[in-house]
Amino acid sequence: MAEKQLWLTSLDAAKQTATLENKPILIVFSGSDWCIWCMRLEAEVFEKQEFIDYAKTHFVLLKLDFPMNNTQLNEERQMAESVRREYLVESFPTVIIAAADGTELARTGYQRGGAAEYVKHLAELLKNHSK
Repeated sequence: MAEKQLWLTSLDAAKQTATLENKPILIVFSGSDWCIWCMRLEAEVFEKQEFIDYAKTHFVLLKLDFPMNNTQLNEERQMAESVRREYLVESFPTVIIAAADGTELARTGYQRGGAAEYVKHLAELLKNHSK
């Protein structure tokens, strides 16, 4: 599945790729199997081709999942938890745009309107930060 390959699961790997590609990182903190707004964001935005096409050219994508049915490897869970604490994330979904070095540039979450509106929203966040 192409969507799976699109998302990294390591902040270090995302930083390296972002530095090489000169792109910001889009970090998604999700509770994929229990958070209704996370599920909606996934279905309404992240799985849509319009978002995928935009994201491929504008971001390095990092998804950190916090499932209730602990199917993750312990080290994967610990790494995700460490990043969650680093960015002081307390609610899900949280979406952070970060510079290649990991510095937070903007923060958002679920937005109504589907992929087209979410792409506009992300573009506006990037534009506001570059001013």
